[in-house]
Amino acid sequence: MPDTAIEYEFVDEVDASHTNEIQAVIASLNTGNTQLAHASICLLHVQVLSRSALAKLHQRCAEHVDSKLVLLTPDNSQSKLVMAYESGIEEHILLPVDKQLLTIKLHNLIREQNAQYYQAEKNQQLESILTRIQQEESFAQHVYQEISGNAINVNKDYYFLQRSAEGFCGDFLFDIRSPTGIRYVFLADAMGHGLAAALSMLPVINVVKAMAHRSMPISSIVHEVNRRLNSELPADRFVALAAIEVSPFSEKITVINAGLPSIFVADKNGELQECESKSLPLGIVQGNEFTIKPDVFSLQTMSSLLMYTDGLIEQENAHGESISKHGLKEALLNLTANEQPWEGIAEQFNKHTGEQELSDDVTLCAIDFDVFELEVQAEQAGDKREGNIAFTLEISGDYLNSVDAPAFVSKFLYAAGLEGKLAGKTFTAVAELYQNGLDHGVLELDSSLKNDTDGFIQYLSEREIALSTLSSNDCVTLSLSYSASGGVEASVSDTGKGYDTSKIEPDQFSMFGRGLALVKQLSESCVTNKTGNEVKVVIKE
Repeated sequence: MPDTAIEYEFVDEVDASHTNEIQAVIASLNTGNTQLAHASICLLHVQVLSRSALAKLHQRCAEHVDSKLVLLTPDNSQSKLVMAYESGIEEHILLPVDKQLLTIKLHNLIREQNAQYYQAEKNQQLESILTRIQQEESFAQHVYQEISGNAINVNKDYYFLQRSAEGFCGDFLFDIRSPTGIRYVFLADAMGHGLAAALSMLPVINVVKAMAHRSMPISSIVHEVNRRLNSELPADRFVALAAIEVSPFSEKITVINAGLPSIFVADKNGELQECESKSLPLGIVQGNEFTIKPDVFSLQTMSSLLMYTDGLIEQENAHGESISKHGLKEALLNLTANEQPWEGIAEQFNKHTGEQELSDDVTLCAIDFDVFELEVQAEQAGDKREGNIAFTLEISGDYLNSVDAPAFVSKFLYAAGLEGKLAGKTFTAVAELYQNGLDHGVLELDSSLKNDTDGFIQYLSEREIALSTLSSNDCVTLSLSYSASGGVEASVSDTGKGYDTSKIEPDQFSMFGRGLALVKQLSESCVTNKTGNEVKVVIKE
């Protein structure tokens, strides 16, 4: 920077009558003016804008690229002034000029340069802050993904589109396969945006992972997620959730919609059905105020499923128009002739949004059940070993509260070389029988409590109390054997008083009784002894 903030140079011979007053103004401004700390102005005085003067002016402009260049001249030729500006001049002042007017103009230029300097300084500070935030977000993203176990692995039977309104996405999509082959797919939309919304998902993921590993029913998983969110999230936070359970051996698709837009399910004839939200978002209400009513479809008759968050249909374009649920449905109907219509939906959304910023996170997930069925069939092909494998597990006393019996069933299935449909049917049936033997045989819990949401909480409370009072005489015995010719034979017995299974009449939406009906559906034969404390089943492919 020059010694003085305002420089004054003669480009050619000038009229001395102008220079004295100009130099006096400059001297007064350069002396003791704290506003000049970030100003640099160069006044170039040209008497006549001749060809040679313009050439010199061009050279001076190249030498003072960091200064504000102001032309002082009595020459008011418009064409020559244009040439001066083309050389790099930013302002011009016609001479002669009043001393007071020149002072005001220079003051304004100083003020403008100061504003530009401070703005550039603020921009640099903001860029530094943004860089630091991006680095912290990148680290947080990594930690978050490790804790959450990462999002969905997009397989060929999924189409997945996601756009984030901020660095962190408050929508979360994850797919978990149980040891039995049951597939759970969850789409969650946490309230808000960014990291706060993303952190709301951690209780959901932890619960789902633990319960899916035990092949728990989707309704039980959603109830437990709601309970956990109510206990762990602030009162003003909630999560809208779509939960899908696809069971290859029962050939059922169970859909729960709690607060998301309508889920579209297409059958093999191209007809669309809507699964509207029948529950409040999770984390809002507890007890009997939270109810679930799932939609159940046959895997054999359904072709595909589309679920999405509200950001997809509420995002406005440049004209303030949104796609809307009706518009999305129309687009789906128009694209059903294609084998893969989902790319068309994504293209329409991108075209609709254009350069508009997203007002909310956007996620779309489409599942192709036709491909899913082919994968299940491929999994079922296994070896046919000769011989027999069997084991018996007897658990008593306090070990009933700590031993994970279904884990032993998984190990048996692995050792027997069983996979696919037969393994899934066996695990589900035996795990259900073991749970019944423990809860209703040994612990003598009333299963009808589970048909009411408030009663379900009471059921869990009574179960905790009963497990704390176990004695060494309380016992559940599990036996399993397998041969290629006879299939799986299993028996579960307990030391309880037994129960009358004939009195249980489950319906599609009840939370109890369906397990025994499912065991019978999965088994070639299912026999209960007279007292009801021993069940024997035979399961084949």
